[in-house]
Amino acid sequence: MTQHREDDPTIAVRLPFHAMGILAYLGVRAMPGVEEVVGMTYRRVVSRHGRAGILSVDLSSAQRGRADVRCDLPRSRVWVADKVRAMVAADTDVVPIESVLASDGRLKPIVSAQRGLRVAGTVDTFELTVRAILGQQVSVAGARTLAARLAARYGMPLPSPRGSLRTSFPPPDLLVEAEIERLGVTRSRAEAIRRVAGLVTSGELQLTRGKRLSATYEQLLAVKGIGPWTASYVALRALGDPDALVAGDLGVRQVLGNHAAPLSVAAVTRMAESWRPFRGYATVHLWATLLRGWGT
Repeated sequence: MTQHREDDPTIAVRLPFHAMGILAYLGVRAMPGVEEVVGMTYRRVVSRHGRAGILSVDLSSAQRGRADVRCDLPRSRVWVADKVRAMVAADTDVVPIESVLASDGRLKPIVSAQRGLRVAGTVDTFELTVRAILGQQVSVAGARTLAARLAARYGMPLPSPRGSLRTSFPPPDLLVEAEIERLGVTRSRAEAIRRVAGLVTSGELQLTRGKRLSATYEQLLAVKGIGPWTASYVALRALGDPDALVAGDLGVRQVLGNHAAPLSVAAVTRMAESWRPFRGYATVHLWATLLRGWGT
């Protein structure tokens, strides 16, 4: 059994905290070879300063207000703590958010059934942006498969594979000229990924959580092959915008309408006005009614 190192941080999480909800959401999207959810623990390969290692986030103590974190990359304590805090929205006070959402009669029973639900963030904003592009108009499983192929081809392998974990996700500079089409990705999406990789590498696009949200959203929309669904999804999960509404998402439209007659994007947008400034959290609560109750 791996011993807990002195420099591994314990992250305080604000209660209420729905650990099962966030783990299930991350679990159905876990990239084979890069990440996994086992029990109450999320594990993944991370890379920093030219080295790859394992990050582990144990949420079994979340109801006591903490997440236990391990990472075998040296001198990474602060970096890891910041990444994990963003990924699990550890500092978010969901009580006022849920109060606003529960004022809508359609959302009230949904919110009440899953108190403490968080928006699942990410440890790598570029990775999530690429995965959002890959996920356009395909299933979660299909997008996960394409992302795993990309990681296997261009990522940094672990010196020694550990179980199913074998490689990190590639950094943007390795994808600027990558032949992504050879992995089964359509040309338009491959070109969009290369374009985003180039913008991030040059510094023109900064996928920084919580900063320049509107400007970054518009930059993403200006990339050929990226539409409102993708830009809103990135704003919600990578940039931490609590008001990012993924109005065009089919799952959201089906929950608010039905499978045979999903609510229109315009109707979702009108309905969501009363959810401001937490339309993103409303989106996550709606997703959480799908797939055995947890996520879309």
